[in-house]
Amino acid sequence: YMSTLDQRIGLCDTIIYLDFPTEVCVQNVIDRSKKERTKDMAEGFNNSKLNQEFVDWVQKFNNEQRPIIYEKLQDVKKKKIIILKNYTDVDNFIRTIKNN
Repeated sequence: YMSTLDQRIGLCDTIIYLDFPTEVCVQNVIDRSKKERTKDMAEGFNNSKLNQEFVDWVQKFNNEQRPIIYEKLQDVKKKKIIILKNYTDVDNFIRTIKNN
């Protein structure tokens, strides 16, 4: 994720950052591990087995990676930056773009 962040920032015109609380992200990982494989998952991805290494990475993400992301976003010029902090923000954002 972080290894390609600069490249992705350079190529986009709008940045949408889902800055959700750690607890929500971990719960999403757990919930997704209980679901059937969907088309949006990479080929060969096994979501039925909860990967503790990935859960650990998610638990550390906001403490370790979030500050780096915000630092990079502060340096971004001439791009629209949208930060959504919860599902209400996401729903409102989607409603806004649907109405435009």
